[in-house]
Amino acid sequence: MVSFNVTFTLIVYMGFILYGLHSQSRLLKLYFSQLDEEESHSNDELVSMPKNKTSRLRIRKGTSVVYRKFRQSAKQNQSKPTFSTDASRKQPVQTRQSNRTKPTLRSSHHPNHTKPSFQALHRPIPQNGTSTSPVRKWAYAFLVGGCGQTKPEYKGFIYNVAVAAQRFRELGSAADVLVFVQMSVHTEEIELPEEETRLLESNGVRIIYLPKFARPVHEKFYALVQEKFRILELTDYSRVLFLDSDIMPLCSMDYMFELSEPETGEPTLKENVVLAWRLEPANAGFFMMKPDLEDFASVQDAILKREEKALTLPWPHWDPVEGWGHVIEASDAWRTPDRVIGTNWTWHAVFADQGLLYYWTKYVKQSVSLIINKDIENWGSKNGTFVLESTNHDAILNEYTCVPPVRGKYLFGNSPYRDFKHFTGRSKPWQQNQSSVFETMSMEGEPILPAEKWYRALAIASKKADVQLNFSFATEGGHGDPPVGRFSDYGTMINHIKAKRANNWTAYEDVGKV
Repeated sequence: MVSFNVTFTLIVYMGFILYGLHSQSRLLKLYFSQLDEEESHSNDELVSMPKNKTSRLRIRKGTSVVYRKFRQSAKQNQSKPTFSTDASRKQPVQTRQSNRTKPTLRSSHHPNHTKPSFQALHRPIPQNGTSTSPVRKWAYAFLVGGCGQTKPEYKGFIYNVAVAAQRFRELGSAADVLVFVQMSVHTEEIELPEEETRLLESNGVRIIYLPKFARPVHEKFYALVQEKFRILELTDYSRVLFLDSDIMPLCSMDYMFELSEPETGEPTLKENVVLAWRLEPANAGFFMMKPDLEDFASVQDAILKREEKALTLPWPHWDPVEGWGHVIEASDAWRTPDRVIGTNWTWHAVFADQGLLYYWTKYVKQSVSLIINKDIENWGSKNGTFVLESTNHDAILNEYTCVPPVRGKYLFGNSPYRDFKHFTGRSKPWQQNQSSVFETMSMEGEPILPAEKWYRALAIASKKADVQLNFSFATEGGHGDPPVGRFSDYGTMINHIKAKRANNWTAYEDVGKV
């Protein structure tokens, strides 16, 4: 009997151990799935990962001794706790009343340099229309860079923009679709080939060409993603929703505009909307802003100040405590759908577009709706201080989706997450085996898989434009990866900044001629 009790106790004990290992394995698997989106991070990059529902700063193996000392010194100089838990959040939570009226959607400084003017630095894009502020005029915007026949891998992203435009129209969207195009520094071409132009314009896509970068050192992911904030220059529109150029809509997301700028009543969403991702409080692949030229200048000023400071810091030229210019307190800690909570600037691409997006909307503009899975946090300003105005936990955006609930998908089961497909990494349709492309295009019935929907929409878009599709770039050029790379890293960041400083703090060519 004693032997049986001992054996049973050991079995139960081993069960708890295995369960704990399984839970930790799940967290690690979830974390490293994010790193699969990257080829190889610098050994000195900072990452954050969840543990016991709090965030822990991890300094990857190989971090320099200088930077370790800098980090330790920075922490000692802070009187605040580094991380917070749910219980330590001091802000009162107010839940929006559920008896709301559902809106009706529309149908169809470096000291040795003198800084040039803002216009010379940033080369404003051409504007259409009048100077008056538009009302309820909306657009979806995409960005494709590194375009040119020397690196034809960009073509897949151009195809995807055409697919998105076709699907938005098919799904009943009344918003415009536009794409920022930046031609490669490696080519003499100044515009896309005629067939690609026709593919886009025949499907209602407005093409806006950005100035070229001055040198190849700038034509990298880190620099290109800063161009996303060009949507603030689009003063023809009252709201613009930016989407990465490998996103395909599954539903019309006009409701995002409508909830931010309703025809009557109070808005549910702020003019700035940021979507949290698994381990990041801000995903710069999906965000909405209200165009304003002064706000665009403010963003560029934030970039310049942060890059000037980077030159004064040891590798990796990033301060995880102050980040873009604000020490996060426990009362305004960031959080993610995976219940990661933190007060350090340590998430993926935090030194690039994703950190800038979070910093500017929350701490500079002080007006943003943060969508965190089913929750919506509305942050505003009171007496010059940012405050959490309200939190809604009711998954209210699910009322507007056209996609049925997805079982087992805790994140992608809620809108707007489930209303689009982000073909991350090398999961893009144009990077897959091309032997079944035409078979997929000629399928009868409604396509089910996202890749099938993509090819079907591309077939319709290409027929409308009367162009022949060419996927040789995806088979002959390797994996069809973006010409500018697939992620931001500290190495390309600091090289870009040094080159900008040497060129009077601009990355664009012929800037002195403006």
